[in-house]
Amino acid sequence: MERLVLDHAIHAAANATSGRGIAEKAVGQALNDRGASGIKQVEEHYLRKSSAKRAHNVRDRMEQAVTGTDFESMARRLLDGRQKSGPKPSKRQGLDDGVKL
Repeated sequence: MERLVLDHAIHAAANATSGRGIAEKAVGQALNDRGASGIKQVEEHYLRKSSAKRAHNVRDRMEQAVTGTDFESMARRLLDGRQKSGPKPSKRQGLDDGVKL
């Protein structure tokens, strides 16, 4: 992943991007590339373990997810050290503290 970020940073710097924009663009593009390669891995797995139709369906859904993701915004959050966190789960005290019905 680091090499991918470096490759994209070199490309961004060559295209007149400067300062923080280089890092944001490089990390965003690296995340996008990693998402695309993950799609290929999952599709190959489905082709081995399931039908071609199902593999293509999964690939299409994953491509929609990657296409709809704002990787540059995600890169900004990563570079700022900000994380999006949800509410913390409540602590369980004993055996009787199971799932609330």
